[in-house]
Amino acid sequence: MGDVPEILQPFQFPATSAVIAVNCAVHYYIWRNGLGYGDVGSSHRMVWKEGQWWRALTASFSHISLIHLGFNMYSTWTLRGAESRL
Repeated sequence: MGDVPEILQPFQFPATSAVIAVNCAVHYYIWRNGLGYGDVGSSHRMVWKEGQWWRALTASFSHISLIHLGFNMYSTWTLRGAESRL
């Protein structure tokens, strides 16, 4: 995107970079603590009937497998141009 060196592009797109950083940090936390999708994932029963509202947010940032995280963060990075149009 433009003539900015690739290494400096995260500074040009701070919101996209922050989303990627948060997702990677959450994945590391999940991996480091041996958590699974049942610990951080979301379901209708858990969120609404059991009142575990935090699961609605954490499920958005939890990527249990490294390949899932990689593909989603690549997709997020390819959409970074939308940030510059906001």
